[in-house]
Amino acid sequence: MNDKLERKMYNSLRKISIKYITGNLGKIVESDDRITCYINHYNESSKVIRLYNSSSEENMKLTKSYNINKPIYYVIDGINFENYASITMAGYDNVNVIIRNCKFKYFPFICIRGTCRIESCDFDCYPSLDIIADDLSIIDSKINSYRNTRIGSKHNLCISNSSIFCNSKNNINMSSINGTIYLDNAIIDAGRLYIESPSILSKDSLISAISEIKIKNDTFNSLNVNSPNIFYNDDKIGTGNVIIRSDDLPLINSRMELINVLKKVNYKCENKINEEINRLRNNPIKKLKR
Repeated sequence: MNDKLERKMYNSLRKISIKYITGNLGKIVESDDRITCYINHYNESSKVIRLYNSSSEENMKLTKSYNINKPIYYVIDGINFENYASITMAGYDNVNVIIRNCKFKYFPFICIRGTCRIESCDFDCYPSLDIIADDLSIIDSKINSYRNTRIGSKHNLCISNSSIFCNSKNNINMSSINGTIYLDNAIIDAGRLYIESPSILSKDSLISAISEIKIKNDTFNSLNVNSPNIFYNDDKIGTGNVIIRSDDLPLINSRMELINVLKKVNYKCENKINEEINRLRNNPIKKLKR
C-alpha cells in the first residue's frame, strides 16, 4: 500500500473516530486548536446527552491512535426541548459546552465538568431546575422555575443581562465553591434566596426574596437587595430594599447589635410589667377603713 493511500485511509479513520468520540451528535469542524461539534437536534431515546472530551478515559485509545489531542467544544444551538419529558446533559473531563437559542421545560438537569456558557435561552421549568458547571456563564437568558432552583459553579459563576425567577414558596440556591459570582444587569427573585461564594461582584443588579435572603461570603463590592429578612454570614443586617456596601458592614453590624440590645431591654421591661400586673391581680389592694 503506498503512502498516499495509507494517509487517505488514516484520515478517513480519524474522522470516523472523532465522530465516535463526540457521540455522533452533530457536525464536526476541526481547527488548529479545537474540535467543535455542532448539535442542532435531540434524540429522545438517548435519555442523556453525554458530552465527552478527547481526554476522557473512554476515548484515550482512539485519541492516542489518531492524534486527537485537542479540546472538544459542543455547541447546542436552536433546540426546543419543551416537548420532552425530561432533559439531562452531562459533560466530562474539562469539556467546553455552549448552549444557545434553546428552550427548556420539564426537569432540566445540566451538569458540566468543564466550562458551560448558556446564551439567549428560555427556561420555563417545571418542577425544578439544576445547572452546575466548573465555570458557568448565563447570558441574555430568562429562567423561571416553579419549584426549587439550583445554580452553581466550582469556580466562577457569571449572570449577565438575565433574569432568574422562582415560585414565591420556593428557593433559589446560588453558589461558587472557590471563585466569584458576577452579577451584571441581573434580576434574581425567589421565595427564599441563598447565595454562597468567597467573592461577589455586582453591577446594576437586584436580588430579592419574599421571605428571606441569606448571603455567605468573604468579600463583595455592593449589593442591591430587597427582602423582609436579610442575613449576611448568619447575622441579620437589614430589612426592605437596601443597598449594602462592604464598607458599611461594621456600621450595619453595630446598628443591628444596638437593635438587638433594645429588643432585649424591651422584652425585659414587658416581662417586668406583666409580672407586676399579675401580682396586682393575685393580690388586690385592700380598701382602707374609714
